[in-house]
Amino acid sequence: MDDSVDPDDVGATSCDPSDRANGERFVPFFAARRALLSCHHYRSPANQFLELGSISLGKCHADIEDVLGKNKQLYIETPLPEDNLIWIYAKTSNKNKRKSRGRCPKSQNGLTSFLRIKPSHKGRTLLQYPAEAFSLCGFEMRWQIDSGKLVLHVYLKDSVIKDMDVAQRVGEIRNLVRGGSNRCANAVLGLVYPQFAKTLKKQSNLWAEVPIIDQRENFDEFFDAVRERRKEPPTYELKLGGLSTNLLPFQKDAVNFMINREINSPVDRGDLLKTIALPGHRNIQYLPCLGIFIRNANKLTCVDDEVQGGILADEMGLGKTVELLALILTNGRGDKQPVSFREENEPAEFDLRSGVDKDVAATVEFLTSSVVAMADTEFLAPPKKRFRSAAGSSGRGQSVICTICKKRHRLADVHWSRDYEKDGRLFICPLCIENNKMDFEVSTTLIIVPESLLHQWYEEIRRHCKEEVIIDVYYGVGAEGYKHPVYMDTCDIILCSYETLQKEIFYVPSGSGAIELRKRPRPSTQKYPSPLLAVNFLRICLDESQLVESKVKAAARMCSFLRGRYHWCVTGTPLSKSVNDLYGLVCFLGLFPYYIDSVWEHYLFNPWTTGKKKAMINLFTQLMWRNTKRDVADQLDNIVREDLLVELSFSPIEERLYSAKIEKSKEKMRTLLDSLLCNNDPETPLSSLPSATVDAIFAIINDVRISILAGESHKHKKDLNCIADFRMFSPKLIFRKLFEDARTAVVQRHREMVANRNALAGIYLLLGEEHQALDWYKQAYSIHEEQKELNRLLGLEGTHEILEEVKEEHKEHKGEEEEEQDEQDLDETKKCKPLEIDSLQMIHITRNMKELAEKLDAAKKFVEANDLAQLEERYHQRYVRVESALVTRVKRKWCELDAKWREIDGKFDAGRMSYAIMLDNMAGTYAFKEFEGTVPFFRKSQRSETPLTAFEFLLSFDEEMLSLRRVFTDFYKMLEQLLLPFQPKARDGECFVMEETLVPPRSDLKEFSDLLACKHNVWYPVDSVEGLPNIPDLFAFSPVNTCTRCKVEAMMSQISLDLNRRGKAWHELILIRMYRSSKNEVMTVVHPFYEILLKWLTLIEKMLRVGREITTYVQEWVNRERELVMGATRFQFGMNISIPYLPRPLLLSKYTLDIPIAIYSRSETVSAKALSSSLSALRYLNTLQRENQSDTVRECPCCYMELNDIWIVFPCAHIVCAACMKKLKSMPSLPNKVRCITCRQVFPVDATMYVVDKKDELIPGVRLTVKFEQIIRRLKKLIEEDSTNKILVFTSIAAAIPPFAALLKLLKLPNLVLDKGSKSKTLSMFRSDPNIKILVMPLRMGANGLNLTQANHVIFMEPITETSVFAQAVGRIDRIGQRRAITVHNFVVKGSIEEEIYAIVNSGTEQSKWTLNTLRQVFGLETENHVENDDILLEEL
Repeated sequence: MDDSVDPDDVGATSCDPSDRANGERFVPFFAARRALLSCHHYRSPANQFLELGSISLGKCHADIEDVLGKNKQLYIETPLPEDNLIWIYAKTSNKNKRKSRGRCPKSQNGLTSFLRIKPSHKGRTLLQYPAEAFSLCGFEMRWQIDSGKLVLHVYLKDSVIKDMDVAQRVGEIRNLVRGGSNRCANAVLGLVYPQFAKTLKKQSNLWAEVPIIDQRENFDEFFDAVRERRKEPPTYELKLGGLSTNLLPFQKDAVNFMINREINSPVDRGDLLKTIALPGHRNIQYLPCLGIFIRNANKLTCVDDEVQGGILADEMGLGKTVELLALILTNGRGDKQPVSFREENEPAEFDLRSGVDKDVAATVEFLTSSVVAMADTEFLAPPKKRFRSAAGSSGRGQSVICTICKKRHRLADVHWSRDYEKDGRLFICPLCIENNKMDFEVSTTLIIVPESLLHQWYEEIRRHCKEEVIIDVYYGVGAEGYKHPVYMDTCDIILCSYETLQKEIFYVPSGSGAIELRKRPRPSTQKYPSPLLAVNFLRICLDESQLVESKVKAAARMCSFLRGRYHWCVTGTPLSKSVNDLYGLVCFLGLFPYYIDSVWEHYLFNPWTTGKKKAMINLFTQLMWRNTKRDVADQLDNIVREDLLVELSFSPIEERLYSAKIEKSKEKMRTLLDSLLCNNDPETPLSSLPSATVDAIFAIINDVRISILAGESHKHKKDLNCIADFRMFSPKLIFRKLFEDARTAVVQRHREMVANRNALAGIYLLLGEEHQALDWYKQAYSIHEEQKELNRLLGLEGTHEILEEVKEEHKEHKGEEEEEQDEQDLDETKKCKPLEIDSLQMIHITRNMKELAEKLDAAKKFVEANDLAQLEERYHQRYVRVESALVTRVKRKWCELDAKWREIDGKFDAGRMSYAIMLDNMAGTYAFKEFEGTVPFFRKSQRSETPLTAFEFLLSFDEEMLSLRRVFTDFYKMLEQLLLPFQPKARDGECFVMEETLVPPRSDLKEFSDLLACKHNVWYPVDSVEGLPNIPDLFAFSPVNTCTRCKVEAMMSQISLDLNRRGKAWHELILIRMYRSSKNEVMTVVHPFYEILLKWLTLIEKMLRVGREITTYVQEWVNRERELVMGATRFQFGMNISIPYLPRPLLLSKYTLDIPIAIYSRSETVSAKALSSSLSALRYLNTLQRENQSDTVRECPCCYMELNDIWIVFPCAHIVCAACMKKLKSMPSLPNKVRCITCRQVFPVDATMYVVDKKDELIPGVRLTVKFEQIIRRLKKLIEEDSTNKILVFTSIAAAIPPFAALLKLLKLPNLVLDKGSKSKTLSMFRSDPNIKILVMPLRMGANGLNLTQANHVIFMEPITETSVFAQAVGRIDRIGQRRAITVHNFVVKGSIEEEIYAIVNSGTEQSKWTLNTLRQVFGLETENHVENDDILLEEL
């Protein structure tokens, strides 16, 4: 029965209040704020309940039984309210309800609060827990009024008294401990049995509700405490003869500890499993820490049957692999348990060889075993193809029959051997093993390792073991089939990877408890269930076991279902974020009750954070063995380690790029932090935020970090330039860039002046002053003559040929990569473009001058003298050159298809009726009925009642093809007519057109005028001009409704519709069915026509596509021609024109012409002055460029230092060194601007240009970040200093590896990159090949478990934010077997977030402990109450 009532179900009926003694009073209804404890009357039946005792709640003089009537059940609000009184409720009914004087509504089945009393001490102790806790613990409460006191009788439900079946009671224990309900049971039993009160209270105090983490956990303190309290293990007789390595004393201690844990070392759980026998019920025991009751528990079966093992946590490089191998050899398969003895005065082993001889011998043995081990690993590659069962395809000699189901299986599929049968072992197939839930005890050690360490483990075993040890690698059912448990029993060691376990999820047996792991069915590959879950291994070892700290990972959950007599976790870094990381290891060990998350949390981790460390230390003193290099330094070779910090400074270019990047990132981070601080404290750890928020935070940080490291090269895989082209040039290119900018300014001034003069000429024509208009046109044309003279003086006379200009205009038709490559390959010696006027402006001048020549003799003479007609034609050609080239190209395609069309159309017409041969060979009319209704025929509607004959069918089929051919022929002729106005001159005998012979459209043809004037041209070039009276009047011809292009479009639509309706598929269907209805010899006759028909239809589709291209490009040409018409149009009365300096368009009339004349005249004066200034700058740059062609020494005009490597050029062409530029930018009076030190002009900072003239470039033509450059220089130096040096390069930014590896390849530095695809092969090559000097690795992939003592240098590209990961990475070379001094290189860029991160991590705050305030510190964001003092800053400057 549930003892709690939901307060939401409480009803309302009030009672008259009347005060009573001792705080007792009747009260009106009060809504319960908590759950209510339900109590039946003492005399109610108590079947299946065990009475424990009674507890007095307090004095009660009220006649409760009279109030309750027949309803003997009351409800007590718990925990106690704020008034510290016991509120008692009762359920009311219509028959038994007190009068409420009409002040409260009636409720049939509600609760009435009718009494409150003052609780006794026992009452307060009991009612401090919620009502749900009593029910969860299995208590039933009964009330009674005894001697004026309210007494509760405590009963225990029989259903909660069970045997100690751990598998069934884990969920119960989890719920009891998580909510603290076990403390409620302790309080109840302490009140019922006072003799146990003190003990139960002590047990309750072991429970801690929440952790208190106010600072970084000291891992060294934890490890030191474990080491100080651990006991020296017994010394066993170790079987080390099979090892080729001599164990050091601390390694022998570790092996003895592991043997002791496997043989006879139960874990002391302290008070966790302490029991109390209930008085009067001796067969019932209670566990105070767990809150459960057990029956007949003389011994806890969970403790007797627990898995033995522990945690081997020696620091990286202390030989954990060798220690584990010694354990396997000593306590291995079929061996007797090792004998324990005490080493007292054991004689030392003497070696008569000298130190040099021993080193030589050890080195020779090491190299020999290494070569043998690496040779053996060649066969370890996993199968390339997925395993597929081939059952039934082999003979009896290659198969075996299951003893149970009698089914036959291939020997190779199940890894079975005939030798097993000779030993008396019977074959049972995988499915029978699964169905019968069979278990196999094997004497094999299963070692689970990261995939990258698989080959290394194999090599290590082969290297260190002298005896023949049978090793196998398990790649999973999906890769190599079912490895039978009997086969596994023949192996000494089986290696498996975590990645394989993840894939093994899909092969979990359907009847096992691990079936929940299977994510989705895999029927195509799931041949057999996984054999791992049918085997009870001798020993299961997890290498790098920190990978299973998270219980939610698939591999970790799969590990928890593996069974073995001994479980071992092997890791050098058991702690990375918190002591809580150890929970995943305890779960794998299966140590009850610590693997229950609530027990771990409330009895170990939470007390640990509050300072109660005894339980945690006591547990891991027994489970964990850890030595550090500091602890055993006297037993190790003295390895010299040097840590170097290389501080770098940004180059000026990088500094500008970084400033722009960091400002954007600061703004993003500030916005994100503002939103987070609305609901969080500044000291909130990032680990407590949602994962999506944390990802967003570190995305911002990593974006800045990668820009520092690799610049922009990570965004362009084919580009090695790490620094973006941010106004950065070579000395020769800088003058070209400045010259082009000045030339562009002059051309712009010329355009403005030509536009002003053309506008004035047009206005004077409106006034009828034709001579004045002629003068303005002459002045506009004079700019053309001035440009020709300037081009001669500046050396720009050689104008580009038309073909070159076409190529430049065609950049938009190139791919993006080609455009970028063209910009990067810019020729520094290439001349700039000449000064020229726009084509539209020149055409406007020439056409209007020709119009004036018809009225004025002076204009006629000017036109003839300057040959304006030829000039207009030349600019006309230039203006439409791109469109004419496109039309010509597509015309060439059309000509090529046209030649094929003429050939195939003739064959089609000649062989069209060849299928008439079928008429005499058709099998009656029956052949046409199967598809008569699916194919529409022309004459079917007229012959609907009678079936079609063969002749009628073939006639309809022929009419379909002829109709399509007629339409296409019309389209063909109309397209030729469309191209007629654009037909350029063609060479004799050639069917295509060369681009060199292009001519403008033939405007004399009506087809061309129709194209221009057709109404399908919905766009007019003058649409943006308001008030133009009659737009069609601008053209010299009348508008037409349709043109050639419209007809071609209509025909193409019709042909496309026919082809969609009856295309190749339709014709192919008809002919195929006709073939089926014909005789065999007929097929050979009609087949050639069938092939021609398909080719004919395919060619039609191709010609349609080309036709669409032609119409598109022709329309573009027409639009271009219409622009020319608009370009030659002058001002007209009624136009609304936009004039400079006027806020709105001006309507032209004879009364408003004075306004534009005045404005354009003023604009003419302004443009002339601006032109004069631009021409001066252009001439100055031209002179400066000639002077700098000689090798002269450049000096900074500010500090007079010689300019080397990098300097800055202002837009005015003056220069300054990088150091002086930095000072100029720091001036507070000009934010984001800088003043030229020579001419005193002010420019934006982004307008300045950097000149790079490095004499010792690392890679000529490739611009590197300072980080990449200095790292590569350090690598080259290390290799040049000592040819035996090998270097590991780590980075946490995977995107930076491809450009860095490309740079190493370009410099021909021998290197390898560790990636997922070829880990083992890469590592083997690095270890064995003396020519490979550099190994580049992502931090997460290469920092764990690898033995790379062949290297003696480690380089970290950027500061590492987690000290444990940093230590793991250095541990790859700082380990036993290292015979040289090692050096660790850290690269940090000053003035960047790297400097802040490095300082934060070295102060003890690694990434896992970062808070929101840490992010402020990283980005230099000020707090809200911080105000910057500008005066102090200026004074410092």
